[in-house]
Amino acid sequence: MVLNDLALRAWAGNGGLEPYNEKHINPASVDLTIGPHFKDLTLNIDCEMRAGKVSIMPGHAILAATREYIRMPNDCAGVLYL
Repeated sequence: MVLNDLALRAWAGNGGLEPYNEKHINPASVDLTIGPHFKDLTLNIDCEMRAGKVSIMPGHAILAATREYIRMPNDCAGVLYL
């Protein structure tokens, strides 16, 4: 089952998503944001976001965390698309 925007707003507003930004709720999805720190796995170096942007060079892979903390109910599943 895919939750609609009304169900997502209720879930997020009841502690399912912290911090909760209503502008990130879409008709059947939630936009997440990358946190300020990430790791370039290709060069094996720690990096920080500059001017609110992350540039990924061709052939490189990064490991990043979201700014949001997500609490998923036991009867739900989530999918992350990049």
